[in-house]
Amino acid sequence: MPGERRYEGRDNPPRRRGSSRGREIPRGGERPPSREGSRGAVGPPDRDRPSGGESSTDRDRPSGGESSTDRVRPSGHESSADRESAPAVESAADLQITRDLVARQREITRRREDARRRRRAARRRRNALVWGVFGCVVAGVVLVVLFATGGGSGSGGASQPQKNAAHKTRPKPPPQLPRGGRTILPGHRVVAYYGIVGTTNILGRTNNPNADAEGVERQARAYAKFGEPVLPAFELVTTIASPYPGPQGTYSSPVDPSTVARYLAAARRHKLLLILDFQPGRGEFLPEVKRYARFLRDPAVGVGLDPEWKLGPTELPDQELGSASAASINAVSNYLSRFVAKHRLPQKLFIIHEFRLSELPDRNKILIRPGLATVLQMDGLGTVKTKLESFRQVTRHAKHFQIGFKVFLRHVDDPVTMTPKQVMKLHPQPAYISYQ
Repeated sequence: MPGERRYEGRDNPPRRRGSSRGREIPRGGERPPSREGSRGAVGPPDRDRPSGGESSTDRDRPSGGESSTDRVRPSGHESSADRESAPAVESAADLQITRDLVARQREITRRREDARRRRRAARRRRNALVWGVFGCVVAGVVLVVLFATGGGSGSGGASQPQKNAAHKTRPKPPPQLPRGGRTILPGHRVVAYYGIVGTTNILGRTNNPNADAEGVERQARAYAKFGEPVLPAFELVTTIASPYPGPQGTYSSPVDPSTVARYLAAARRHKLLLILDFQPGRGEFLPEVKRYARFLRDPAVGVGLDPEWKLGPTELPDQELGSASAASINAVSNYLSRFVAKHRLPQKLFIIHEFRLSELPDRNKILIRPGLATVLQMDGLGTVKTKLESFRQVTRHAKHFQIGFKVFLRHVDDPVTMTPKQVMKLHPQPAYISYQ
């Protein structure tokens, strides 16, 4: 306030005007009192002290012993102690606020870390669940594969990888015949329908392969009581001798492969054998057989050769009786035997027709090949007596062949149709019987 001298601060006493050193010099050359006398607070100079030796604190103290600190000071008369404590209070408040802010920030950080930890834990649990399910699925698949492939420890000391390797390298079982097994003859009796599709032959007359299959099955059952299992069959003429030379001048014509496919399909449905029969005219047997090679891949399909319709360069069908050399027949049997071995097929029927000895002039040179059931079929027709005589001539010196016998159903060919009982009385007993 005006007229009142105050210290602005502990270290800044008021300056006298005109002081060369910037500080107040007391009058009379007196030095300012020591600053240590009032605990660091700077008091007024001694010249301002009232007489009687009272100090300013004694002068201001009211009667009754009340101290100056106990009285309420008027506004604007704060002591130096009050001025020093105010910044301290403010600093304490600021420090408390700072601490609160730091604590709050730490709490926020802690909560964020907790949230992150919970998310990471949930992610780990989810991943563990997914991998657990995946592991269970893989283990289940492995177990199924092991059981399906005959896995397991087993006996014999073989390890699982060795057993699996053995299973992988194990070859597929070879093909079987339509009614099981891999051998036709000996051990069975074959009963067949023979014919050309679209003629009066028993096979192909109706142009209905299923009806023909049912018919031959009925005929085969008539031979079931004679001891050996019976296999019904079709013998389908596939290359037909013709009175016309045709495109290649062979006097023969091949059957459409679709016709062969229809009869093969019926044979499969009824579990029959199918023999493809060839009448090459002036041609050769082997090229005609190879023409239908794709059908030979079937385990049920065999081959029949008819030398009666194998003609010389100047001969014509129905005018001359044909013949075939052992070499031409052996060429076909060699091809078939190799074909069977290559494709691991069961035994195939290989039929050679003959009703006169002139048809096979060097029959003794015909070879019996592995993989083939080679049948010498007697095709004689006429009365029972004539047929029996033809049968004796054909089968003489034919012990290395399986024997076949044909029964003609037209009375113009066989006036009397022989019964299964009569056929079975033949000696040697036929293993292959065909009906035409």
